[in-house]
Amino acid sequence: MIVGKDFPRLTPQNHRVTSPPSIDYNCVAWSAEDTERWWQPGNYWPVQTPSDDYGFDVLARAFEALGYVPCDDYRLEPGFEKVALYGSSSY
Repeated sequence: MIVGKDFPRLTPQNHRVTSPPSIDYNCVAWSAEDTERWWQPGNYWPVQTPSDDYGFDVLARAFEALGYVPCDDYRLEPGFEKVALYGSSSY
């Protein structure tokens, strides 16, 4: 389990570790089920964005391009795949 002040609402009931740390792909790519590419603006990103834009909005647009839609319910629901996006600001 990941612990720490950066993820205060993370509990054993609302997440699971699915792989060990790797330099082959990153957490954004993994959550998008892409284990072949390193996802990062300027390297690979599913929507056009400036290479130096790392804001929360860019992350949200990437997952919306994959078919995800925003929701306010953090609970697990049968038949739905949810991705939690964390960030400290939008810019």
